[in-house]
Amino acid sequence: MAKTVKQIIDEVKSDALTLLDAKRELMKLQAIEKGVPAGVRGVYYLIMAVIGLTALFFLQVVIALLFAMIFASDLWGAYETVSSMAAGFGCLVGLFLLIELILLLLRKSIIGAVEEKIITKQLDQLEEQEHEEAGEARRETATVTMVADVTDVHGESVIPGTEREDHPVVEVHQYREEDDLRDQ
Repeated sequence: MAKTVKQIIDEVKSDALTLLDAKRELMKLQAIEKGVPAGVRGVYYLIMAVIGLTALFFLQVVIALLFAMIFASDLWGAYETVSSMAAGFGCLVGLFLLIELILLLLRKSIIGAVEEKIITKQLDQLEEQEHEEAGEARRETATVTMVADVTDVHGESVIPGTEREDHPVVEVHQYREEDDLRDQ
Protein backbone atom coordinates (compact mmCIF):
# COMPACT_ATOMS: atom_id res chain seq x y z
CA MET A 1 0.00 0.00 0.00
CA ALA A 2 1.66 3.19 -1.19
CA LYS A 3 1.50 6.31 0.89
CA THR A 4 0.01 9.42 -0.55
CA VAL A 5 1.84 12.72 -0.68
CA LYS A 6 -0.47 14.11 2.00
CA GLN A 7 0.35 11.22 4.36
CA ILE A 8 4.08 11.72 3.81
CA ILE A 9 3.76 15.47 4.45
CA ASP A 10 1.74 14.79 7.62
CA GLU A 11 4.40 12.34 8.86
CA VAL A 12 7.20 14.80 8.15
CA LYS A 13 5.25 17.56 9.88
CA SER A 14 4.63 15.34 12.90
CA ASP A 15 8.32 14.36 13.06
CA ALA A 16 9.39 18.01 12.76
CA LEU A 17 7.08 19.04 15.61
CA THR A 18 8.40 16.20 17.76
CA LEU A 19 11.95 17.30 17.00
CA LEU A 20 11.14 20.91 17.88
CA ASP A 21 9.58 19.85 21.19
CA ALA A 22 12.64 17.75 22.01
CA LYS A 23 14.95 20.66 21.13
CA ARG A 24 12.90 22.99 23.34
CA GLU A 25 13.16 20.57 26.27
CA LEU A 26 16.90 20.19 25.69
CA MET A 27 17.36 23.97 25.69
CA LYS A 28 15.42 24.25 28.96
CA LEU A 29 17.59 21.61 30.59
CA GLN A 30 20.79 23.20 29.29
CA ALA A 31 19.67 26.59 30.59
CA ILE A 32 19.06 25.07 34.01
CA GLU A 33 22.37 23.21 33.91
CA LYS A 34 24.40 26.31 33.08
CA GLY A 35 22.31 29.11 34.56
CA VAL A 36 21.79 27.80 38.08
CA PRO A 37 25.48 27.36 38.97
CA ALA A 38 26.32 30.81 37.58
CA GLY A 39 23.49 32.41 39.55
CA VAL A 40 24.38 30.61 42.78
CA ARG A 41 28.03 31.58 42.49
CA GLY A 42 27.06 35.17 41.74
CA VAL A 43 24.88 35.38 44.85
CA TYR A 44 27.60 33.69 46.95
CA TYR A 45 30.27 36.15 45.85
CA LEU A 46 27.89 39.07 46.34
CA ILE A 47 27.30 37.98 49.95
CA MET A 48 31.04 37.60 50.46
CA ALA A 49 31.63 41.09 49.06
CA VAL A 50 28.99 42.68 51.30
CA ILE A 51 30.42 41.01 54.41
CA GLY A 52 33.97 41.97 53.38
CA LEU A 53 33.06 45.59 52.72
CA THR A 54 31.23 45.79 56.05
CA ALA A 55 34.31 44.43 57.82
CA LEU A 56 36.46 46.96 55.97
CA PHE A 57 34.16 49.80 57.05
CA PHE A 58 34.33 48.78 60.70
CA LEU A 59 38.09 48.36 60.42
CA GLN A 60 38.27 51.98 59.32
CA VAL A 61 36.22 52.94 62.39
CA VAL A 62 38.66 51.01 64.60
CA ILE A 63 41.62 52.81 63.02
CA ALA A 64 39.91 56.17 63.51
CA LEU A 65 39.26 55.34 67.17
CA LEU A 66 42.89 54.26 67.64
CA PHE A 67 44.00 57.64 66.29
CA ALA A 68 41.52 59.28 68.66
CA MET A 69 43.05 57.31 71.55
CA ILE A 70 46.48 58.68 70.66
CA PHE A 71 45.27 62.26 70.82
CA ALA A 72 42.72 61.85 73.61
CA SER A 73 43.58 63.52 76.83
CA ASP A 74 42.88 61.96 80.16
CA LEU A 75 41.20 65.11 81.44
CA TRP A 76 37.64 63.94 80.97
CA GLY A 77 38.25 60.17 81.02
CA ALA A 78 37.95 60.02 77.23
CA TYR A 79 40.83 57.58 76.86
CA GLU A 80 38.95 54.67 78.46
CA THR A 81 35.78 55.43 76.50
CA VAL A 82 37.56 55.62 73.16
CA SER A 83 39.63 52.50 73.89
CA SER A 84 36.53 50.47 74.85
CA MET A 85 34.78 51.65 71.66
CA ALA A 86 37.83 50.64 69.62
CA ALA A 87 37.85 47.23 71.29
CA GLY A 88 34.13 46.76 70.56
CA PHE A 89 34.51 47.67 66.91
CA GLY A 90 37.62 45.49 66.74
CA CYS A 91 35.61 42.51 68.01
CA LEU A 92 32.97 43.25 65.36
CA VAL A 93 35.63 43.29 62.63
CA GLY A 94 36.97 39.98 63.97
CA LEU A 95 33.47 38.48 63.85
CA PHE A 96 32.97 39.54 60.22
CA LEU A 97 36.38 38.16 59.26
CA LEU A 98 35.53 34.87 61.01
CA ILE A 99 32.26 34.66 59.04
CA GLU A 100 34.21 35.37 55.82
CA LEU A 101 36.70 32.62 56.67
CA ILE A 102 33.95 30.07 57.41
CA LEU A 103 32.13 30.92 54.17
CA LEU A 104 35.39 30.66 52.26
CA LEU A 105 36.27 27.26 53.74
CA LEU A 106 32.76 25.85 53.16
CA ARG A 107 32.40 27.41 49.72
CA LYS A 108 32.17 24.18 47.70
CA SER A 109 29.70 22.47 50.02
CA ILE A 110 27.50 25.58 50.31
CA ILE A 111 27.45 26.23 46.57
CA GLY A 112 26.93 22.53 45.77
CA ALA A 113 24.01 22.16 48.20
CA VAL A 114 22.26 25.30 46.95
CA GLU A 115 22.80 24.32 43.30
CA GLU A 116 21.41 20.83 43.94
CA LYS A 117 18.35 22.19 45.70
CA ILE A 118 17.56 24.73 42.96
CA ILE A 119 18.15 22.27 40.10
CA THR A 120 15.95 19.66 41.78
CA LYS A 121 13.21 22.22 42.25
CA GLN A 122 13.45 23.35 38.62
CA LEU A 123 13.32 19.77 37.32
CA ASP A 124 10.32 19.03 39.54
CA GLN A 125 8.55 22.07 38.13
CA LEU A 126 9.31 20.94 34.57
CA GLU A 127 7.99 17.45 35.34
CA GLU A 128 4.84 18.91 36.90
CA GLN A 129 4.34 21.15 33.86
CA GLU A 130 4.72 18.15 31.52
CA HIS A 131 2.21 16.21 33.63
CA GLU A 132 -0.28 19.09 33.42
CA GLU A 133 0.21 19.35 29.65
CA ALA A 134 -0.35 15.60 29.31
CA GLY A 135 -3.52 15.93 31.39
CA GLU A 136 -4.74 18.73 29.13
CA ALA A 137 -4.12 16.60 26.05
CA ARG A 138 -5.96 13.70 27.66
CA ARG A 139 -8.91 15.94 28.54
CA GLU A 140 -9.12 17.14 24.95
CA THR A 141 -9.14 13.61 23.52
CA ALA A 142 -11.15 11.78 26.19
CA THR A 143 -14.47 11.05 24.56
CA VAL A 144 -16.70 8.04 24.83
CA THR A 145 -18.99 6.77 22.14
CA MET A 146 -22.41 6.13 23.58
CA VAL A 147 -25.38 4.68 21.78
CA ALA A 148 -28.68 6.16 22.76
CA ASP A 149 -31.45 3.86 23.90
CA VAL A 150 -34.15 4.46 21.33
CA THR A 151 -37.63 3.09 21.19
CA ASP A 152 -39.25 2.55 17.86
CA VAL A 153 -42.77 3.63 16.89
CA HIS A 154 -44.24 0.46 18.38
CA GLY A 155 -42.79 1.17 21.82
CA GLU A 156 -40.19 -1.57 21.58
CA SER A 157 -36.70 -0.81 22.75
CA VAL A 158 -34.11 -0.90 20.01
CA ILE A 159 -31.01 -2.59 21.35
CA PRO A 160 -27.82 -1.24 19.82
CA GLY A 161 -26.05 -3.57 17.45
CA THR A 162 -29.10 -5.61 16.49
CA GLU A 163 -31.28 -5.32 13.40
CA ARG A 164 -30.80 -1.60 12.74
CA GLU A 165 -27.57 0.03 11.76
CA ASP A 166 -28.88 3.59 11.77
CA HIS A 167 -29.21 4.18 15.53
CA PRO A 168 -28.00 7.52 16.77
CA VAL A 169 -24.47 7.75 18.15
CA VAL A 170 -23.58 10.54 20.53
CA GLU A 171 -20.02 11.67 21.37
CA VAL A 172 -19.82 12.66 25.05
CA HIS A 173 -16.84 14.28 26.69
CA GLN A 174 -16.01 11.86 29.49
CA TYR A 175 -13.46 13.39 31.84
CA ARG A 176 -13.32 13.64 35.62
CA GLU A 177 -10.74 15.35 37.82
CA GLU A 178 -10.48 12.14 39.85
CA ASP A 179 -8.83 10.52 36.82
CA ASP A 180 -5.90 12.93 37.07
CA LEU A 181 -5.62 12.42 40.82
CA ARG A 182 -5.69 8.64 40.42
CA ASP A 183 -2.84 8.77 37.86
CA GLN A 184 -0.58 10.56 40.32
